[in-house]
Formats: sequence, structure tokens, C-alpha cells
Amino acid sequence: MRPLVGLVGKSIGRSLAPSLHEAAGKSCGLDVRYQLFDAHGLGFGEDALGDILFAAQRLGFTGLNITFPFKEGILDHLDIRSPDVKRVGSCNTVLFRNRKVEGYNTDYTGFISAWRGAFGNARPGIVFVIGGGGVGKAIVHGLSRLNATEIRLFDVDRERAAALADAVSIGGATRCVAVGDIEDGIDGADGIINATPVGMYAYPGNPLGGCAPRNIRYAMDAIYTPLMTEFLLAAKQQGAQILTGRELCVYQAANSFEIWFGRPAPLQIMMKTFEAGIKSRDEQLQKAS
Repeated sequence: MRPLVGLVGKSIGRSLAPSLHEAAGKSCGLDVRYQLFDAHGLGFGEDALGDILFAAQRLGFTGLNITFPFKEGILDHLDIRSPDVKRVGSCNTVLFRNRKVEGYNTDYTGFISAWRGAFGNARPGIVFVIGGGGVGKAIVHGLSRLNATEIRLFDVDRERAAALADAVSIGGATRCVAVGDIEDGIDGADGIINATPVGMYAYPGNPLGGCAPRNIRYAMDAIYTPLMTEFLLAAKQQGAQILTGRELCVYQAANSFEIWFGRPAPLQIMMKTFEAGIKSRDEQLQKAS
């Protein structure tokens, strides 16, 4: 039987997840089919998540990825939560097994792998994180695991930022504080990480607004559509080392593949597929412009 998996999210038409997982499956002898369930195109909201999970189970899906804006809302529909989901408070990977819905968070594990791949055992230092939603939670908890000195968190929902800061600070060695504005977050930071959708094709702009990164060592973005966001371009001009959304995308996808199919993911195949997908997408956009 052909393995079925998919992605549930909003404005996901340019996602590279289908090609990543189908290429990974092919290299392992699996004829994987990856389906997109786009809330923007299909017109559904968070209240439909239960029905989508039920339908996917009935159709024989192995599992689903969950992305913006459903990573927190999906929690209400899980029968089993992995330790990482319990820790982070969001879920981006679902496995259907023994008639149960199991939830995992590979944004968390994927972020840690992406950091170590780029920076080795170096500590993150003082980090300003913009966005406390699903991926922001995973990144903030990942930074704590990596022994960041201090995490400064900004979110337009100040209560959400404060709650996340408190959750990370409890019992941990990393100081995590919610800041009231972007300038407070930037001042004296070693690095800045964008964990909002601002900068995507569907949500253009710079999450820093009119503020400019100053004297930072590194900048990271969870976005990969486009790969070089306005935020990363500005940080690069300031001399910062940049890390695009490629690593987070590929590592979290590889971890999801391993959860679904119980075998090591072909990471290099997925990296090459990602690069080919970015090149093809950019060529199409140039032709259209």
C-alpha cells in the first residue's frame, strides 16, 4: 500500500515538503505520496482540525505535518503527546498508530540539529526571538536546551510572550524574559531569530519593522519562502552570520520522516531536493515577473 502523509496549514502552496518526503521515500524504496491541506484554498479553520484528522485516519494516512496557524490548536485532538510536545506546548507532526493520534514536535529537535550543524557546540549567548507561536515555542525551548545565556522574547500578544518566558524560566538555567518592544530585544543581543510568518511571500515585510540589527553575530529565520528574507538581507549587510530556514525545514522534515516510517531519513537526499526545489521556484518566479 502506498504510504500517505501530508501537511495541514494556511498558504502552503509553495511548501517544499511534498518533494522532500517523496524523494526521501523513493531513496528508501517507499512510494510516498504527500498531500497538502491548505486552509487558505480550502476555506477551513481551526474548528475543522478534528474532522481532518478523522478523515485522514479513515483514508489510511500514516501521519501529517501541522504548520501555521494550527500547531497549538492541534493539541486538543491528540490522544498521546510526546515529551517534546508536553515541554514545548505545540505540535507539528502527527502519527496515526493503533487508532490513536500521537503528537510530536520536530521543530524543537530540528532547530537543535540546525544550530549544531551551523555553530557546533557554541552557546547562543543573548538571543532576541521574535514570535511566541508554534515554531517560536520550539525555538525558545531549543535555545534553553542549548544553554543560551538569556532569551528575550517579543510577540504582539504580550500575554503569550510572558507565559512562554515563564514556562522556559521555570527550573532552567537560561534566563528568559518578555520584552515590550523590538528595540529592547535588539540592544546588546548576540543573535536574532525570526519565528513569525512575517517575510513569507504571503506575509511580506520585516519582523523588525523600522529597527535595524546592530552588532549581532548571527541571524536566523524560520522562513524559507523566500530563502533570503528582508530580515536576513538586512542582517547580512550588518556583517552577521546568517542561517536561512533551509536547515530547520530539512532537519524537522527528516525527524518527521523517521517518526512516520521508523527508519533513518536520507538527510543528504533531502538537502539536495530542497536546493533543487528552491532553484526551480526562483526560476519560475523570475519568468513570472
